[in-house]
Amino acid sequence: MKGDVELADVLAAIERRLTAMPDGDAARAAVLRDRDRASLYRAAVDAGRGELIRDDLYDDLVARYS
Repeated sequence: MKGDVELADVLAAIERRLTAMPDGDAARAAVLRDRDRASLYRAAVDAGRGELIRDDLYDDLVARYS
């Protein structure tokens, strides 16, 4: 089940991680991509279209930042 609250927590965790990373950090690009993906997922869930999100990608993102 894809949830808006869960995605809000993921986005908050991503923002905290980005704040702690220096601008030149090589891993920063991956975290930025994850932030973009989480934002898109949240928009889909908010629009009632959570079925558009692949479960394996969603679960991976949530597991990485929870």
